[in-house]
Amino acid sequence: MKLHSTLFCALALLMVSTALHAGGDIDGDGIPDSVDNCPVTVNPLQLDTDADGIGDVCDPCPGDPTNNCNPCPDADADGICDANDNCPTVYNPDQIDTDGDFLGDICDPCPVDPLNDIDADGWCADVDNCPTFYNPAQVDQDLDGLGDACDPCPMDPTNNCGCPDIDADGVCDWDDNCPTIPNPGQDDCDGDGMGDACEVCPCDADEDIDSDLVCGDVDNCPFVANTEQFDADGDGVGDACDCDPFDATAGPPPEAAGLLADTMGGGATRFVWPVTPFADRYDLLRGSVVNPNGAVCWTHQDPDPTDLEYVESVVPLPGESWFYLLRGVDDGCGGPGPWNDGSISVDCP
Repeated sequence: MKLHSTLFCALALLMVSTALHAGGDIDGDGIPDSVDNCPVTVNPLQLDTDADGIGDVCDPCPGDPTNNCNPCPDADADGICDANDNCPTVYNPDQIDTDGDFLGDICDPCPVDPLNDIDADGWCADVDNCPTFYNPAQVDQDLDGLGDACDPCPMDPTNNCGCPDIDADGVCDWDDNCPTIPNPGQDDCDGDGMGDACEVCPCDADEDIDSDLVCGDVDNCPFVANTEQFDADGDGVGDACDCDPFDATAGPPPEAAGLLADTMGGGATRFVWPVTPFADRYDLLRGSVVNPNGAVCWTHQDPDPTDLEYVESVVPLPGESWFYLLRGVDDGCGGPGPWNDGSISVDCP
């Protein structure tokens, strides 16, 4: 009877060993290789804490199913750490972000709208006909591409709203300083009311008054025709209007500039100005604002060219206002230059 039991046990062990060998158990832990979560490492308990199919004893990161051991968690397993992934839960190894809003295109609701539908009407800005106005219906009655919610003229595709604009520059014809030439900036260099875009001489209000085909702002004789612009003495004054075309020190002074006033003690006013080319002396004009042509003129002889000043000791009466103008005078052939305000025609004795 004992011999029979021993023989039975031996047969049982042989059967188990044969079964294991048939399924493979390279680490000999009693778990067939086909189901062993660590087939080359003994782990009969088959513990797998992070449930990633790799037993704890051979898992490099037994608590991290991504096996990144947490320094670089990558929930979508696209090879980009979650902290740097522009779509951390959607697989996108290329990280394409067309609109640069740090949301990858694959998870961006508006992949070409960096503000992602700022008006929250369900339409991304690239297809919204009013990107900053809430208009989920996208109604556009005049079919001009602007939704009625933001269209200044929702029934007029030209958006003139009864304002004719023949050059389509956004300025009504009656306000446009160049109504037939597009000029949305309405630049007018010479302030003559005509836009630069449609002027031959945009910075010459007189439009080449001497008709010599040279605009007044660059003409060396703006009131005397001299198309050739000859200037023998190089003084900037054309020979045609230069009183001495071969003497650069002679000629009418240009408009005086830089007249400054400084109140002194006792109500006196000190006037000073810089040198004006060609001027041998200066005329200072005082006039009443209410009667400009009744102005009083002093001829200011100035033997010292560095002493360019005049002290006015007279003060206006209460309620009275004065203005002062200056011009240079060449005692040679040049004569007086223009006042520093061309609207005054008073001359000096």
